[in-house]
Amino acid sequence: MIKTNLYDKIYILGAGFSKAFCSDMPTIKDLFLDKEKNKFPKLFDMIDRIKENGNYYFDFKNVESLVSYILSKEIFYSFEEEKSFAEIKYELLKYIHASVNEYEPNEKTFVLLKEFLKYCAENKILIITFNYDLFLEKAIDDIGENIRYDYGVSLKSSPYETEKINIGSYADEIKMEILKPHGSFNWFSLKQLENSNIEDIILVSQKDEYIELYNEIPLYVPMTNTKHKYFNGNFYKIIWKKMK
Repeated sequence: MIKTNLYDKIYILGAGFSKAFCSDMPTIKDLFLDKEKNKFPKLFDMIDRIKENGNYYFDFKNVESLVSYILSKEIFYSFEEEKSFAEIKYELLKYIHASVNEYEPNEKTFVLLKEFLKYCAENKILIITFNYDLFLEKAIDDIGENIRYDYGVSLKSSPYETEKINIGSYADEIKMEILKPHGSFNWFSLKQLENSNIEDIILVSQKDEYIELYNEIPLYVPMTNTKHKYFNGNFYKIIWKKMK
């Protein structure tokens, strides 16, 4: 908890927060344990080869090293190797998204989560979360008591969204800011670009029936010590400036 002049309090949330509301939610040490192996053949083929390599002790402490290796490699022996790594990178990001996004808070703890968020909204508390999941957003939407969340940056809304927000009702609502400096599973890039610029990022509701029209993988920074590679463009720079 941090004291600030802008907010009465700031709560900073990490992976343990989501796991508290869903015990099955995987953490880093739970990844790459052969789950859904057949759906990600190139990725798990590389993992199997790394496991067989005697000079690489594969346990949860090295998951970040593995992810960093795949995402940061820039020098290749051939075009075939470069193409293979591009496919593995795509499978890796898709795998992390699939591994986390399938879970929901359990019914009993979901009630507690909503009470926590109502308390935050009513007491001018800012939430900073490094989790990509949408537990917070789903809980606020479920509360439905004139509370809305805001990400602190101006995101485009989906042009295909079937349910439009009534801007005129904002005056009667409590705005609660949620900063997500590592990205979110409801942020998508309109284009498959190396750079992430705010004008290309849109906020997509999980209720959006056209969600399949966007990039298959949402915009998030995976657990990697090469995070600087994800700061190309202005999107994350704007988010971190808001953090500062």
